[in-house]
Amino acid sequence: MSRLLDFVEIRSAYVNPPRWEDLRVPLTASAGAGVHNPTLAQFRDNGAGSTGVFSWSFSAVLEQELFFIAQLPHYYKQGTDLTPHVHWSPSDGAAGNVVWGLEYTIRNPGISGAFPLTQLITAVQAASGTAFQHQRMALPAISGVGILISAVLICRIYRSMTGNTYGSAAFGHEVDFHYAIDNIGSNNPTSKTDSGGI
Repeated sequence: MSRLLDFVEIRSAYVNPPRWEDLRVPLTASAGAGVHNPTLAQFRDNGAGSTGVFSWSFSAVLEQELFFIAQLPHYYKQGTDLTPHVHWSPSDGAAGNVVWGLEYTIRNPGISGAFPLTQLITAVQAASGTAFQHQRMALPAISGVGILISAVLICRIYRSMTGNTYGSAAFGHEVDFHYAIDNIGSNNPTSKTDSGGI
């Protein structure tokens, strides 16, 4: 009986209400195509000439881009929206708006037919006025209708020049996707057999 109660308690904790998690894509794990790559540049050092730490520096005058692929985990609540967001920093204290964009296509596994045509989404955020401040900007949600565990996202992240008014480089650190979870895994290796199986 106690094991059954433990099961019910664990399941309820995930379902009522659903919890949230990030699907994380550090941009240092992404790749450029060699044409419009940002520059891997020093982001911060110790103030005394250390090697420092590096992040991707996106130009203020040229659209630059990186590419990555991500897969939805087995604890994703199927059919719910994904909310991408960009973690970034201004390179100086200047004012202005930065526009980040995401081009993507998403497809469930085991379905005949091609990945669909890509979608492009963008959002604007004002630079904080403080160099190297950690900023997080949400992009429009990606519809989760029909999306299942193990769906694959193939993506391009870019700094758009359309609407950009911030005249300095912007550092891009990471792209994350907020998603709902409703369990701690799936009932079998390739699918969920019910909406809340643990």
